[in-house]
Amino acid sequence: MEDGRPAAPSLGPYLRSLREAAGLTLRQVQERCGLGGRGVTNGYLSHLETGKVKAPNPNILHQLADCYGADYLELMRRTGYPVPALPDGCNHVLFAGAERLAPADRAEIQAIITLKLRRQRAG
Repeated sequence: MEDGRPAAPSLGPYLRSLREAAGLTLRQVQERCGLGGRGVTNGYLSHLETGKVKAPNPNILHQLADCYGADYLELMRRTGYPVPALPDGCNHVLFAGAERLAPADRAEIQAIITLKLRRQRAG
């Protein structure tokens, strides 16, 4: 809670929540996200979710972000990698007028974008 905001969940629980929200098993993530070709097994994904793997390769995080429709920089931040700072009051939803919206409204818009991206990948 360094800057007055509550600490975000660590990477593992966050990845699990993203996977469960997508309705995927670890094996499905391995197959659908093209991770198997990189030697990333469902066992490795399990280790990520349980915190046994603390610092995954940023390329793996990028693929998971793409697969889940999540923000790559958020995965990097939760892992402890340095990420560029965003202006105060701004999160990863950036569009004209976003700075005038309440954080809850920006989060709602991000949820809609995430849902649309999942539908696009499934369709």
